[in-house]
Amino acid sequence: MEGNDAVSTPEWNQYISQSRKRLFNMLVAASGNNYNVAPLFQFNLTNSQYYPLPNGTLATIGTTSFAPALFKLLRVDLQYSASPTGFVTLKRFEEIETNKYAWPNSAINTNGYTNLKYKLQGQNIKFIPVPMSGQLVQLEYIEKPKDLQFIETCATVGSMSLSMNDVTDLSVGMSVQGPTNGSVIQLGSTVTSIQTSPTNQVTLSLPTLSVSPVQTVAFWVDSVTVDGVSGWDEFVVIDAAIKAQVKQENPVEELMAQRMDIVAEIEGLAEGRDMGQAFHVSDVLGANACGMMGDGGGYGWEDNW
Repeated sequence: MEGNDAVSTPEWNQYISQSRKRLFNMLVAASGNNYNVAPLFQFNLTNSQYYPLPNGTLATIGTTSFAPALFKLLRVDLQYSASPTGFVTLKRFEEIETNKYAWPNSAINTNGYTNLKYKLQGQNIKFIPVPMSGQLVQLEYIEKPKDLQFIETCATVGSMSLSMNDVTDLSVGMSVQGPTNGSVIQLGSTVTSIQTSPTNQVTLSLPTLSVSPVQTVAFWVDSVTVDGVSGWDEFVVIDAAIKAQVKQENPVEELMAQRMDIVAEIEGLAEGRDMGQAFHVSDVLGANACGMMGDGGGYGWEDNW
């Protein structure tokens, strides 16, 4: 479709971004292989039951960079000693069990005993009973797939700037384009500076062509790469091509057959990442057991007792 203006650059970017998310989800579905695990997210407990999950704007303890947003939780650990092995795995509780664990939280000891349990609730993680302050928790999780392009709402247009409702995901050097090629923002314009006070303002490298209102503006970085793992980025290419052909009402049967082939390959091979050992059912009662040690470091008694 080179030279065909039926699909604009922001549209291509959006097709590619959505197709990449589909590939990401297929790799996530290869349960246990953990293709997209985020760095551990750590936070301290206070006398509160609810704590926000990583959402892209929270930093783990000891860092200033934001942790990626959570997509799928893998594990919740509670620290009982300041060492690499000083953690125990917490178990999830069901909502109907809330009052079952209403006794006060006991500080974890060197035997790995704790009565603390967790549950995901909306955008938060909930603990019962109410935790004691000062205990450290860490989350291992799969991060959400990142957008490859950001569509933001523009409030007003200046001669060299845009007033935006939100600039959270934007950075200097990004390419900029309006909803219609060259109607307001010149093609090839990039972001030269971003300010958040007193208003969200984006400065452009090229003068705007008019000050007509622009409802949406696309921002992207052409140097962003996608990990295809084993050539599976071909799925992104084919899936984006199907979207482009559908927009023009062109036949897509051949492309759909190619997509079915690559999907079958991904589903057949992604699960076997660790060929040395097969996955098996986990012993959840003895999640922290070692030899005769039971759940939570006790002696095999149920529910950490």
